[in-house]
Amino acid sequence: MKTNTKAALNIAVPVMVCISFAGCKKDMLIPKKKTHDLELQVTAPPVAGDAYTVSTLVSGLGTDGLLKIQSPYRICSATNGNLFITAPNSFGAIYKINPDGILTKLANIHNSYGIKAGENETVYVTRIVQTQMPPSEIGSVVKLDKNNVATTIPLSIPLASPLDLAIAPDSTIYIADEYKRCIIKLTKQGVASVFAGKSGEMGLVDGQGVQARFSYPFAIRYANDGTLWVLDGNGTDKGSQTIRKITLDGSVTTFFKLKPEENSYINSMAVTKRDKDFNISPYENAFMFITSNNGRQQNQLFHLGYDKVLTAITGLRPDGFRDGNAGQAAFFSPTGLTVNPNGIFVADLGNNAIRKIARK
Repeated sequence: MKTNTKAALNIAVPVMVCISFAGCKKDMLIPKKKTHDLELQVTAPPVAGDAYTVSTLVSGLGTDGLLKIQSPYRICSATNGNLFITAPNSFGAIYKINPDGILTKLANIHNSYGIKAGENETVYVTRIVQTQMPPSEIGSVVKLDKNNVATTIPLSIPLASPLDLAIAPDSTIYIADEYKRCIIKLTKQGVASVFAGKSGEMGLVDGQGVQARFSYPFAIRYANDGTLWVLDGNGTDKGSQTIRKITLDGSVTTFFKLKPEENSYINSMAVTKRDKDFNISPYENAFMFITSNNGRQQNQLFHLGYDKVLTAITGLRPDGFRDGNAGQAAFFSPTGLTVNPNGIFVADLGNNAIRKIARK
């Protein structure tokens, strides 16, 4: 059975999280370099944990006695430093947090999942509606303008389960449709086409455009170097197992994968030109949460370098709530991740909180 990607996930995994990269040759332990089968001892201290600190940006109750933010799911950054968040379990609330930390609820778009900031203070979200007769899912993309007016974008290709989207500088939208098993491209002129993968065909196959295969495309990010990074499944029965990269001519390669015999998953991912020490890098790298279970769910944040070097940023800690040194900090179902010059921001679903990870 595949990972349930629309909720906080609980998956069992042994004490050791085993990870592999495509195209390399050697077994070793972190923090040594270059790897094919890279084994991470969960009891080992994080390499960079003492360099980062974790704080809480938003949590707790408001003056009305209700949660300030409930079950935040996905999070993104705008160029001006604003953060935008979806909360599908909270009547589809869409939130904004400005650089001063002020939280505002913009709208309620029921069943909203993925979110990205566009031009002119617009926000785009993906929406999935369950139908009863027959049982199925119908997806859409909704634009929320600066006046908080929501408009559904017309698409010539029907969507099934669009869990996320990415926006290029030319306003082209790329949609990761989990159940259609493909990436759909929507131009600014409104022309939709299958960009990578083949609709309805599952697999884990690298290749050009429709020759490639996806299984559970769960999250998608547009990188500044013009590539798309997609969080995908293992090709058969599990989601959130691999990271695929797509060039803008549609060439798909597998960049990273969890070992198939392990039962862990990548909970969230953010692509950024920051190295493991949060210094500006000329290359695209990623931060990602890996969630595992040894009788209890545990979460750990990693930096994944362009050169496929993996560095632990936080310790491997069970679900909980703890700020402070990153090596000791705890999260509870961290389902969203974004990076901007101010730090790494986490949608901490289980704690009803937005957390910040920053260099000391």
